[in-house]
Amino acid sequence: MSVRTLTLSATALAVAAALAGCNDSGSSSNSDLEPITSSGEITRFGSVYVNGTRFETRGAEIRVDDIAADEQALDVGMVVTVEGEVDPATGEGRATAIRFDADLEGPVTDVSLTSTDGVTEGTIAVLGHTVEVTADTRFEGEGSITSLNQLTTNTRVEVSGWGDGEGTLTATRIEVDDDDDDIEVRGTISDLNTVDEEFTLNGRITVDYSNAELDDDLELANGLFVEVEASEFDTGSNTLIATEVEEEERGDGRDDDRERTFAGLVRDVSGLEEDPAWFRLNHRRIYLDLEEDDDDDYVDPSTLTAGTTGNTASRVKVEGRYRTVDGERRFYAEEIERLGRDDDDEELEIEGYPITAIDLEAQPPTIEVNGLTLMITPNTELDGDGIRRLSDLAVGMNVEVEYYENADGQNIATEIEVEDEDGDDD
Repeated sequence: MSVRTLTLSATALAVAAALAGCNDSGSSSNSDLEPITSSGEITRFGSVYVNGTRFETRGAEIRVDDIAADEQALDVGMVVTVEGEVDPATGEGRATAIRFDADLEGPVTDVSLTSTDGVTEGTIAVLGHTVEVTADTRFEGEGSITSLNQLTTNTRVEVSGWGDGEGTLTATRIEVDDDDDDIEVRGTISDLNTVDEEFTLNGRITVDYSNAELDDDLELANGLFVEVEASEFDTGSNTLIATEVEEEERGDGRDDDRERTFAGLVRDVSGLEEDPAWFRLNHRRIYLDLEEDDDDDYVDPSTLTAGTTGNTASRVKVEGRYRTVDGERRFYAEEIERLGRDDDDEELEIEGYPITAIDLEAQPPTIEVNGLTLMITPNTELDGDGIRRLSDLAVGMNVEVEYYENADGQNIATEIEVEDEDGDDD
């Protein structure tokens, strides 16, 4: 058993001012609901928690890789888009649609490992893309593969995460499935060549679409966000032989001005000195029109750190709306919140101790482990076999908890992982 200091990237976490919305019980008010689109990582269930909001899923249309599904097909770590409504008074939401599409599906062609403080991280190559694997990446699927050092070349994976639009993706979830021979990748078209019938995707690979079906008579264009299905990938020429190309929804708000929430990694802050000021979140340019806010969760844009990896880039969520400016569709952020601890907060871990008390009625809910009271927020991630919601936790379960101490001296859990009877992670 141990309690040790970690130097890990922060798990997705927003300590919202209205922590009352954390409890698995309760529901949103039906009055004064506002439409919302929220794109982010699922952190737990009961119903679905995305970007710090609990979305009730009853009656929601759920699609996974363009196939109708139910909530059981969703999993922690998937980056999804939720369409729905939110009650501004309670912060509770109701989903009308939830969509998940993997960013990459295909064989691993290279594995590169690094180890820091006993934590194995590194990168894998999939379809010419660089996939960063951090301590926060969740592994699912066949066999006993639960970490990067167990992956080998030719292992087939499905990857979800935060892409930078330039061929690098920080994985939030990797599913291993050697029975699935699909080859798929999502990205943005550039260098379109209609004569040779090829284009560049994510600035990284060439797509040969000469024998591909263009879905719904799609008219290809530079800047278009698409999903490409392929029969093979030639590693020598970095070329994908496409069988189908279809346009993908990117949440650009072209038809409405509803509130939208995006989460991920800050990749570029060079525009903060421009007018209007902007920074890049994942692949998306975020313009700033921030509201005055004295809330502790408010983030001063000047404190954001751009990075090429999940361990160096600030993790934030932004709330705002799209506007048309000079014929260009731009997203303007009205609020920025940090996901997880502040950069100067020390992340801690407690491992191998049982839960001794649970209070799901508290606001926020809490558990007690090794004498520590740990607060659970809407973005606390749950992990373990059969553990999807707070009500699945029980006194006596051995857990591994990542947490930090906030400015008020409270211990905030960022991840709770239930271990099996042998003391191993499930």
